[in-house]
Amino acid sequence: MTHEEKKAHIGLLFKDLQEAYEEKRFYIQRIMREGGLDSISSKLYLLQLDQRIQYCNFALSLGSNPEAIPLYTFRDYADAIAPFDQHPAETRLLALVTGLASEAGKVAGKMSKHLRGDSVYADEVDFANAMIAGLGDVLWYMTRLADVIGSDIETVARMNFEKLASRNERNQIKEDGDDR
Repeated sequence: MTHEEKKAHIGLLFKDLQEAYEEKRFYIQRIMREGGLDSISSKLYLLQLDQRIQYCNFALSLGSNPEAIPLYTFRDYADAIAPFDQHPAETRLLALVTGLASEAGKVAGKMSKHLRGDSVYADEVDFANAMIAGLGDVLWYMTRLADVIGSDIETVARMNFEKLASRNERNQIKEDGDDR
């Protein structure tokens, strides 16, 4: 990326940041006029604006190195990792489900050993980094699985948020069962 391209990229980030702040300010004013934040879609929209603002601030903190900016959307991530899926088409779904269970089990195993005191990690930072690496593997399997069944991880995240927000509004977070 040339110096001029980097300047243009940083300029676009500043513009996006300003627009996100403006959208949030106007949206909050509208909510206040209309009597409060009560719908899940309103909460989700504000969350998306906050994520956009956080992303822009983070990307701008990288300064003159736009190449270091992480992927912006779940879709970008899904598109970037799809070529790494080497499972044969006829067994892909089964391989992804069992791979997801395996990787989630590895994360749980790291925690179990850590709690038991026989952790192989030098310190809490080393342990956290190992957990993050394991969660990255879980994310890979979740993202591929969502794609293979015709969805995407953004839809999974949105639906999960809506489900949890609904349960929270009905004071059913701690209850049992999928259909609370």
